Amino acid sequence: LHSFPTRRSSDLPAAGYDHIRIEDDGEGLTCDAEPVVVRACMDANCTSEYTSPVIATLTPDGDTITFTGNTIASGVTARVRQSTAGVVALGANTITPAPNNGARCFIGASENCNMNFVNTGFRFTDGANPPNPLTVGVQIAGKSSASAPGAQTIALQAVRTDTNTGACVGVFASGTDVNVEMGSQCNDPATCAGRNVSITNNSVTTSIANNPDAGVSSYTSVPLRFTTNSQAILSFTYPDVGQISLYSRYNILDGGGSPTGNYMAGSSNPFVVKPADFVVTSILRLDDTANPANTGPSDVPYFVKAGTNFKATVEARDINGNITPNYGNETVPEGVLLTPSLVGGLGLTNNPAITNGTISGVEFGSTGAVNDANGVATVTNLGWPEVGIITVTPSVGGGDGDNYLGVGGTTGTTTGNVGRFIPNAFTVAYNAPAFQTVCAAGSFTYMGQGFQYATAPVMTVTAVAAGAGTPTTQNYTGAWWKVTNASLTGKSYTAMAQPLDTGALPNPDPVIADTGGGSGTLTFSTGGANLAFDRAAIGAPVAPFDAEISLAINVID
Repeated sequence: LHSFPTRRSSDLPAAGYDHIRIEDDGEGLTCDAEPVVVRACMDANCTSEYTSPVIATLTPDGDTITFTGNTIASGVTARVRQSTAGVVALGANTITPAPNNGARCFIGASENCNMNFVNTGFRFTDGANPPNPLTVGVQIAGKSSASAPGAQTIALQAVRTDTNTGACVGVFASGTDVNVEMGSQCNDPATCAGRNVSITNNSVTTSIANNPDAGVSSYTSVPLRFTTNSQAILSFTYPDVGQISLYSRYNILDGGGSPTGNYMAGSSNPFVVKPADFVVTSILRLDDTANPANTGPSDVPYFVKAGTNFKATVEARDINGNITPNYGNETVPEGVLLTPSLVGGLGLTNNPAITNGTISGVEFGSTGAVNDANGVATVTNLGWPEVGIITVTPSVGGGDGDNYLGVGGTTGTTTGNVGRFIPNAFTVAYNAPAFQTVCAAGSFTYMGQGFQYATAPVMTVTAVAAGAGTPTTQNYTGAWWKVTNASLTGKSYTAMAQPLDTGALPNPDPVIADTGGGSGTLTFSTGGANLAFDRAAIGAPVAPFDAEISLAINVID
């Protein structure tokens, strides 16, 4: 009972749709309303869902519900009812707006609109007196369902339909110990990854069999003590992630205490178990050398240049720090988002996103570019297009953002310092410098006569990152500005004609100014009339010529 396999929604624009799909486990109790999943499907295979509201009235004796996409994702509970035992057809009396192909029903992967209502079975309740049907809520991997956050009191109740009142009444007397067969089913991902649900009742913990979404055939005998109202108070733990369901069945005994082969059965609603944590276990240069985890703007060695690639490994974990191997195997694979934060107190202001910081779910395990263990992703194409030092926080990062299987996200453990990052390169812009002539009346200068600038050369240098558009590294200012006369190399003046004497030029030169926002200026000076063409080196008269002089310098951080 109460099993509804579900799949993820796709965000599509509102349009005509193919059908509504009713999904159930094929069996209900005559004494209780039976929950089902209803989906509005864009195509025959329901690979995507309609995103506008749909109103449907279900049969038999079903609710009128309004939902978008599917009832689980939108938080709507849909129920049908039948007070007499037997097989009835599921359907919908009215559907607005009408789909192209009406209503279709599925039990697992099989199309079947028959639901068998029975007089005995199991249902999950809240353990109260009197008990109330329970919807198992969102769980956290590795955490007991009885522990905060999201703690729930959960009971498995064995019931039958009272022939006089039609109400659900208990089957087992208080204090009865019964071996009930239980199993779990992985709905999304559609197969389990080897981790088992553990059921705890009366201080006894039992690991139960797991089953794929295709069907439930494997069970484990679990000793349960039933108390008031034929309820066995239990808790469970699942050390993996995904959407799963719990199943139970009991082989009814005859008057002599022998199994009859007839079962009373039941199941929970499908519920999501999300990761407890994400941990970035390593951040490395591409040559596998370590991130130096610098703490200040002058620490050496630096990590990588802004915008150039580095690598990282991320693990999805349960609450005990164990890897959850099914992460990334979902029908629509869930990924991880890496979010940078600037390290405080260092004068940093600009914090762009990490390039390729949304790690696709297909990168987890053996399907990624790096062959990892299940639940682990290593990527080698990350970059941060700025100067500075950051920390990195991982979180759920699938196609629907920080929202694991539609139930909300998980924010992981923040790393230590990553960096420092330095500029990848400098772009240079020039003014139009000009020389003065010493003999103003004739607009000329004699060979051997010192001359200087009328307009001094000014180079505007801008620190940039690698990547599309070579963005300016705006944090390259203040203590992060590292261009000095000591770092500049290769300064040279070269005349196109005749030997040039530069021996009297000032040192140091140029004057360097940090103008902020990743840019600065280099202003060159002759320090007076300190450039001259070397008359003695020529040794003979020469015809007048234009003083074409080039200035070169290496701009280095």
